[in-house]
Amino acid sequence: MPRRALEAVAIEGYRSKAITAEDVGRLLGLSSRWEIDEFLSRAKAYFDYTVDDLAEDVEAIRSARRR
Repeated sequence: MPRRALEAVAIEGYRSKAITAEDVGRLLGLSSRWEIDEFLSRAKAYFDYTVDDLAEDVEAIRSARRR
């Protein structure tokens, strides 16, 4: 598969939340989180992290700390 096609698949998979950033790195052979973030940033494939997502994460942390 040509590299551009592979990158397009990775970008769309990440945008649709079908794959994680780590999956993108493995798929494209990127060796660090910094390389993955740089690639996704250049592609304008930002993680859609909402205020509701933050609230859920905060609650999960609080719940874990209570245990």
